[in-house]
Amino acid sequence: MTNELRNRSIELKELREKDLEQEKHAKEVDVLRKQVEFLAEENGKLVGHQNLNQKIQYLVKLKKENTKLIEDNEKLRLEVYNLKENGKKKSDSLSSEPMGLN
Repeated sequence: MTNELRNRSIELKELREKDLEQEKHAKEVDVLRKQVEFLAEENGKLVGHQNLNQKIQYLVKLKKENTKLIEDNEKLRLEVYNLKENGKKKSDSLSSEPMGLN
């Protein structure tokens, strides 16, 4: 009976040690998961800055597009101005013409 108690005691001690080891590993896994999340976020921030040539090409494209839009805007402003001027001339010529007799 004492041998059986001794064996059970040893088994219980081993189980407790395994439980403690398992808890330790679970905590390590949590720490590592948090670290992975942090590093993934940092990597995402840095990815935009890694390909400098692509970033430069994108900025060049944006500047070209901006210049084209500015030119289009100026053309449209000129067209609106000309239409307003033509409208004024027509209304002036209509008001200066004598009305015909009916």
